Amino acid sequence: MTQTSLLAHLYPYFKGSQEDVATSSLNYIISCSDILNSAFTNHISKTLETPVSDRFQYNCQAVGENKERPDMAGYDTNGDEKLLCEAKFYASLTINQPNTYLSRLINEDGIGLMFICPDIRKNGLWNEILDRIDKDLSVKHVSEYCVEINDSIRLGITTWNSILKELEQIAITNVFNSVSDIRQLQGYCQQLDSEAFIPYQEEDMGIDNAIKADRPYRLLDELFDAIINDTRYKSNRGTYNPATFRYGYRRYLEIEDFAVSLEYDIQKWKNCQSITTPFWLRIKNKKWEFDDQCKKAMLTIDNKLKDGEFIALIPQRYAALGEVVEGMKKQIFNYIEIFKSVSTESEKTSDRR
Repeated sequence: MTQTSLLAHLYPYFKGSQEDVATSSLNYIISCSDILNSAFTNHISKTLETPVSDRFQYNCQAVGENKERPDMAGYDTNGDEKLLCEAKFYASLTINQPNTYLSRLINEDGIGLMFICPDIRKNGLWNEILDRIDKDLSVKHVSEYCVEINDSIRLGITTWNSILKELEQIAITNVFNSVSDIRQLQGYCQQLDSEAFIPYQEEDMGIDNAIKADRPYRLLDELFDAIINDTRYKSNRGTYNPATFRYGYRRYLEIEDFAVSLEYDIQKWKNCQSITTPFWLRIKNKKWEFDDQCKKAMLTIDNKLKDGEFIALIPQRYAALGEVVEGMKKQIFNYIEIFKSVSTESEKTSDRR
């Protein structure tokens, strides 16, 4: 039987979210020791790549004027809010993230906003955060995981593993009584990474969740039909039947001279190293081979929209089914044009030889 930490074992019995439990635990750990408090602040400073005084007090769930509720807020010696921290495991970004938090910091002449997430989610979540930044805000690249907003506010991302390893090393040398608490939280985070089973709550039993569970299958079927019925492109249903598997659903078809699969994939959704989405596209040649021309076409596509041979499909938010289908169909046809262009260019090169 696998041994887990006590905190990890008890989580299913807590009513709070994963993030609430972890953030409250982290806040407790750093509030018990000035040394660990300073170490956490220094970690924020390194993440945001900007000087931060090591004398900060942190509070959880600091509600703002627009009802935004960052998981942790940091206050300087004058009591002014200067830092915001938002913890994530597998929950999606809320409507307030990151823009309302950034506006709050800008209005308070703050320092920065730091997101905390599992290692495996870092790339995908960071891409989503960057995509959501209000277009009216100026964004300057600082490093791979840090940007500066409006020449004043830093925005960055780190991981639970990184924070807790640093705190553990400092505690072993300086605050040994806190080592067991840190390891409890490490065990909790590791448990979530390995299982990521979110306990059922009352609201999960609503009929609306049954409708939500059916959405991906319905969407792919509607998308499949919309492509087949679009006369601008030569397409057919191909010879493969729809495939349902534990982690998703797949539809096969042929568009122009390409074999195409449309996919709903929970594994890629959870573990993506690019953008966060449940829907993916794969384009191969008519023999269902991912040949050199396909590889060449993939090189022209933004890395954050790729996962191996797969291309991310982004469903429109807050839209009716027909609008979502049309938006995703447009994305697919745009990618088909990219593959056609590469194929045509390769044929011309071959003819010249």
